[in-house]
Amino acid sequence: MTNEKIREAVRTSVAEALGVEEDEVTPDATLMEELGAESIDLLDILFRIERSIGVKIQAADLSEYVQGGIPDEGPDAAQEGHAATGR
Repeated sequence: MTNEKIREAVRTSVAEALGVEEDEVTPDATLMEELGAESIDLLDILFRIERSIGVKIQAADLSEYVQGGIPDEGPDAAQEGHAATGR
């Protein structure tokens, strides 16, 4: 898979998960501040990317790049975190 196809898969996954237009998803756009993602959305994006390019991505490998981190336990852990914070 070429880098361009990977970028397109990421752009499409982010747009679909967040309900934004693909042209809003740029390399400079921040997921949480500019595109409005919440922590549960980050897992959805991750799973969509995995399905579209056929690879397994460890959330822990990405967490240092994402403001607020990515829950490492899957969707249930993220929902438990929302319950704990009242979100």
